[in-house]
Amino acid sequence: MAVRKIRRISFDGHVFFWRVSHRHDSSGGQSCRDVFTAYAEAHPRRPLRIFFPWSETHGPGFPHQKGIVHDFRTPALTVNLNRPEVQGKRILKSSEWKK
Repeated sequence: MAVRKIRRISFDGHVFFWRVSHRHDSSGGQSCRDVFTAYAEAHPRRPLRIFFPWSETHGPGFPHQKGIVHDFRTPALTVNLNRPEVQGKRILKSSEWKK
């Protein structure tokens, strides 16, 4: 499992920590996925986790493009999970952080 360091981001007076990791199926299968994990500084035991699994329509960029997720459907979409502004928007849209 490739794990990147925990990064800090703050907005709206709140501090959040986040990272992107790459995981493989623990049962020995060929399935892999990128995982976005974030948590509020005030609530470190309540993380938000979003999985981006490989499938016929989605593919991680790993190993050459760590943290890049491709959506092969039309229109094609690529998301860079390494960019703080992308993660800030993702955290804001999560209903967990609005409570």
